Amino acid sequence: MEGGDLGRGKRARAACGGYICFEDEAGFTRRPPKGRTWGRCGVTPMVTVSGRRSGHLSVAGLIAVRSGPRTRLCHRLIFHPAGKGTRRSMSERDSIALIDGTHQLV
Repeated sequence: MEGGDLGRGKRARAACGGYICFEDEAGFTRRPPKGRTWGRCGVTPMVTVSGRRSGHLSVAGLIAVRSGPRTRLCHRLIFHPAGKGTRRSMSERDSIALIDGTHQLV
């Protein structure tokens, strides 16, 4: 985006019928941030929160925009099991699979 590169070539893409794509990735754990329950006033309830080793989820989405037809939304959801030394994010191969799936869709 530096140097005004964001808007360059829009007319050429529109003339060729090309898509403009926006991609984003997020990750989160399945463990809740807090365990809450009801209790009598003055008595703190003890709540166990399961999911200590539940793993990590990665979500990646891609929006393909083109003048005229509908905008396309593609996504991938990948579960990473918990454990020491395991991957906690999407790999390059997963990103390529998302782009390839979008290419097959549009």
